[in-house]
Amino acid sequence: MVDYLVQEMDKGIAEYYFLDKKVNLGIKYFEKYLEEIREFLDQDPDDEMIKTELNSAREKYCYHLFENAKIAYNEKHWIKSLTCCQKLLKFNYPDTSVYKYTSLIYKMLKQRDIRLKFAKKYYEIEKDDPDIYRFMGEAYFESDDDSNMQTALDFYQKHLEKHPKDFHTYNMIGHIYASSKSLQNTEKQLEYFTKAYELAPEEKIIIKNLILTYSRMKEPGRAFELYEKLKKIGMTNDDYFDYAALCIKHGDFKNGFKYYSHRFEKETSPTFYPVIEKKRWNGQIIQNKTLLVHIEQGFGDFIMFSRFIPIMKNHAQKVISVCQNELLELMKSSFPDIPFYGVNSTNLDNLDFDYHVPLIEIPRIIKLEPDTIPSKGGYLSVGGNVINDYRNRYLSDEQYAGKLKVGISFEGDKNAKGQGRDVDIEYFIPLTKLENVQVFAFSKERDDAFYRELGEDVNIINLASTFNNFQDTAAALMNMDLVISSDNVILNLAGALGVKTFGLFNEQYEYRWFDLPNSSGWYNSVKPFVAKKQNDWAEVIERVCQEIRKY
Repeated sequence: MVDYLVQEMDKGIAEYYFLDKKVNLGIKYFEKYLEEIREFLDQDPDDEMIKTELNSAREKYCYHLFENAKIAYNEKHWIKSLTCCQKLLKFNYPDTSVYKYTSLIYKMLKQRDIRLKFAKKYYEIEKDDPDIYRFMGEAYFESDDDSNMQTALDFYQKHLEKHPKDFHTYNMIGHIYASSKSLQNTEKQLEYFTKAYELAPEEKIIIKNLILTYSRMKEPGRAFELYEKLKKIGMTNDDYFDYAALCIKHGDFKNGFKYYSHRFEKETSPTFYPVIEKKRWNGQIIQNKTLLVHIEQGFGDFIMFSRFIPIMKNHAQKVISVCQNELLELMKSSFPDIPFYGVNSTNLDNLDFDYHVPLIEIPRIIKLEPDTIPSKGGYLSVGGNVINDYRNRYLSDEQYAGKLKVGISFEGDKNAKGQGRDVDIEYFIPLTKLENVQVFAFSKERDDAFYRELGEDVNIINLASTFNNFQDTAAALMNMDLVISSDNVILNLAGALGVKTFGLFNEQYEYRWFDLPNSSGWYNSVKPFVAKKQNDWAEVIERVCQEIRKY
């Protein structure tokens, strides 16, 4: 008879470690024990007692693995949980829900492709899960592949056949109609969000989705009504920020910039602002003090709101400012009587100031209204010698003589991706076919090879390679007869310089452009062209071409 005493010690140690949630050690000792039992069986393949012990040990091992997988999952220890699931799958564990757990773990790890593969496997072998259709709908929806959205929709609809009062699923179908490029349908979006709201009228996420839908449908009155209900339920900093954006978009600057201050405390992606020990200015009298206006957000934001920096001289004895280093030369040229410092090369401890203010807090403090926006005609400037020097170096070729010089910018930086603000370069190609027009590209994200790939018959000259900072970019813009730009930094820079500009805006445009389609609201020199349908840029460019043909 085989004596298992020593081996039993390994099993006992393994079980102790599993119970103590020390998964790797539990696996180590249990697998050592299994290997030892297999060695006994190799010596005596017909020993039924050893076979029984081996099977029993495997069952106990898998039991501990699955229990620890679930514990680790609930405690958000994804890799630990995944390790247990991987071992279970190698043992062909009969409980098919291990595939479901594995799929959910990969969801948390944001590995959506492999998450979907495990979800499909679970669907193949498990038909009794009452939530199987919703689970599959989620897996397809979260794959980030638009070609999967119809399948997600089909699964969700099957789930509703069995669970017609599941407001979560109505909400998810609304999301599909809101976000899918191929299935986007605002009316359907409203239908399903409304049904979810009828079933769960106190659910904040449902209310927020309806607010977004009414905003997209240009029914702000209904959106604001729902915000009043949301206020009674309780609003987060994210909610207040979204409310601020809706207010600004519809010209309510008073509430908009008031609640926009919540951007610094948002639960998701709060706006960064450095910790500064000195007092923050909030409108108090500081006429004998020095005020620091500090950068926040991106290049376009600083350019748009830099118009307010000179106004601060009416409130403080001295005004200084910190901006991005790339904007430093341009700001010094535009506002020569205000000291500017580069954020990447300046230690705030070395600056002499009494109060500080985040740049985009100024509109709230000065009680800005749409009709009191200053300097719409342009407020940034570049020296004439800089403009002439740039023209002599890069634009003096005789082939440009008599041609309309058109600068284009079709995309912002990577932080703006996925917001519907970029326009694919392919849509700009018709501009290159216009008679007596030379197109120049201003996108820093693209090199010469990118434009060569458009074809030999597409003549776009890349000027962005000549830009070392925004002073260079501004000089190039001042040498253009016309600028055509999507909603990005070049649009703001051209407007701030007073350069004639056609601004390209999607049907669902960013909240700051409160006066579209009538005007850009912020810049007199920017004429807006707003898409009639979301992402229908071909129609927008055709209108632009018609306008240019009139020149």
